[in-house]
Amino acid sequence: MPNWQSNSEVATDTLIYIKLIHALMGLYAWEFIMSLDFEWAILTGKKKFRWPLIFYFAGRYLLLFAMIGALIGVDTAVEVNCQALYVFNQLAGDAAIGLASINLSLRTIAVWSQNKWIIGILVLIVLGHWSLILQSIPLSATWVPGVGCTITESNPSLPTITFIYTMCFDFVVLCLTAYKLAWAPRRAGSSGLHTKRKRSKKLVYAGQKSNPTLA
Repeated sequence: MPNWQSNSEVATDTLIYIKLIHALMGLYAWEFIMSLDFEWAILTGKKKFRWPLIFYFAGRYLLLFAMIGALIGVDTAVEVNCQALYVFNQLAGDAAIGLASINLSLRTIAVWSQNKWIIGILVLIVLGHWSLILQSIPLSATWVPGVGCTITESNPSLPTITFIYTMCFDFVVLCLTAYKLAWAPRRAGSSGLHTKRKRSKKLVYAGQKSNPTLA
């Protein structure tokens, strides 16, 4: 069992983290560039802008800025305002996660034909989600010569709770969508070509909305 607090282990973990950040940035940059044609289609009017796309674009660009901020935090050799940088990274990254869950919720609401009970339940879950996201933002960071930006004070339990909440939230959304598309028609005794076509349209619609670049 390694000593996780030893200087050698901390240095090794830091190096792995830096390489991981660069790999993730490269992966996301590739995906971002390959899907820029969707933004162009919106700007040129080839695709109609709909209000749910606000959450899609906000999450997309906030995650890009968060990744860039993370690279600055690990790569810069020039002293920067680490406090402002890390607070921004935390806010942008967590907000991107929250917006992704909102995007999933909007598709579930569409599948349920805007059922008021489903909307109410998901709105309450979203509010709880964002209350955790906003609480996990405060942290303290400072510039250490020869090391770079270093977090000096934070509450590690809050990000953990937020990520667990996020996974549970997305699982609830998945279950609601799966129930409506697969089990609800069976329990209602629905059958025939009309029902199958209606369910197929919902599946196609949900699939397109899960990736607006396909819409």
